[in-house]
Amino acid sequence: MTTTSAATRSQQAGFSLIELMVGLAIGVFLIAGTLSVYQESQSAILVSERMARMQESGRYAVSVIEEDIRAVGLWGLLNATEYVAGRATPAEPVGILVNSDCQPNWTVNLDTPIEGANDVNAYAASCLSGVNYIPGSDVLVLRSTNETDLAPGDLVPGGLYIRSDQTHAEIFQGTALPGGFAAGARINALRSTAYFVSSSSDSDPQMPSLRRTVIDDSGALPVVATEEVIAGVEDIQVQYGVDLSGDGSANSYINADAVADPSQIVSLRLWLRMRTARSEVGFEDDIVWEYSDQRFTATATVDDTDDAFRRTLVSKTIELRNRRVAITNGA
Repeated sequence: MTTTSAATRSQQAGFSLIELMVGLAIGVFLIAGTLSVYQESQSAILVSERMARMQESGRYAVSVIEEDIRAVGLWGLLNATEYVAGRATPAEPVGILVNSDCQPNWTVNLDTPIEGANDVNAYAASCLSGVNYIPGSDVLVLRSTNETDLAPGDLVPGGLYIRSDQTHAEIFQGTALPGGFAAGARINALRSTAYFVSSSSDSDPQMPSLRRTVIDDSGALPVVATEEVIAGVEDIQVQYGVDLSGDGSANSYINADAVADPSQIVSLRLWLRMRTARSEVGFEDDIVWEYSDQRFTATATVDDTDDAFRRTLVSKTIELRNRRVAITNGA
């Protein structure tokens, strides 16, 4: 018969119930802390991703508008608007019929390559009717030609084009080329674009977006239509740099309705206020956003707290390549 001593029994004894409960409590505490750190890190990653996506969208939107701004007043091979035949102002008879045009001769009003409407929708009764325009945002109209040199086989019946050489240019519609041009003449699509912001996006009716007008040439006649540039833009503001001293640099930036001499415009300053696609639990946008002539605070909800969307402001100053521009406020 084997006898076990008290010392041996003491060495073989396990944890007591109290020790086991204390150990479990410590383990639960450590696991809870680990999960909390993991959740916070995941939340921080999601916030970083949303901010990065929002900033990337803002940079893309600015680059799209910048391309049109730098092309303003370029009509193929020349930038002298007075040598472009077929252009017309709203007060003149309509020469080229464009369905759903923003106003008479709006698409071919090359004498006004830039139009600005400050905080209002200048075309609410025409081409920008029913587009869910966000009140208080600007509308920016830019006119030029596309850079692509087209071949005669690229032309379509509903297209609007400009043929140009080094001495003159002419607006025409369809596939029949106007004559009287020197060898090396170019054909470029006419581009008249109005940028604005809408309270809805193609992918989400609750998401604001930057949109623009385009010339739809799929039919027998050109049509002014709208398309989405990118979602997440809830405001666009534009100010115009004017050269008051004649040195080629902007002395001040003013709104469209304050420009006295359009020939003094040498640059544009652009602001886009961006917003995330989804609200964030526990976040309140209490920032006072001040830019251009705006002072924006997030709309308060029923419980008097700010909305839960993160925002950022993207801005850029863009010089005009061609100073021969004109600007009007509204239609």
